[in-house]
Amino acid sequence: MCDKSGPFAPSLAYVVEALQNVTPNQGFDYYITSPYPNDALSYGHATCNSIIEFSDCGLCLSSAKSFLLSNCDGSIGGQVEFVDCSMRYEQYSFS
Repeated sequence: MCDKSGPFAPSLAYVVEALQNVTPNQGFDYYITSPYPNDALSYGHATCNSIIEFSDCGLCLSSAKSFLLSNCDGSIGGQVEFVDCSMRYEQYSFS
């Protein structure tokens, strides 16, 4: 578990926000690395089912982000998979 006021917290917030907002615009499959220093790097990946609408991808990822932030409680890794989208973050590169 990470300290919610520590250096990983803003890195995680940056990554999950970008995953929610950019994935629908990037072919429903998006990887990101936070721009924070090495001790606070966060990596993320999100996908949406290619048969859903752009707006539905955004809504699904919004739910995934909320789920991760409320259920993973600031841990240094988390993943959620819904029927139409998935979102994952870690403190190490997995792409």
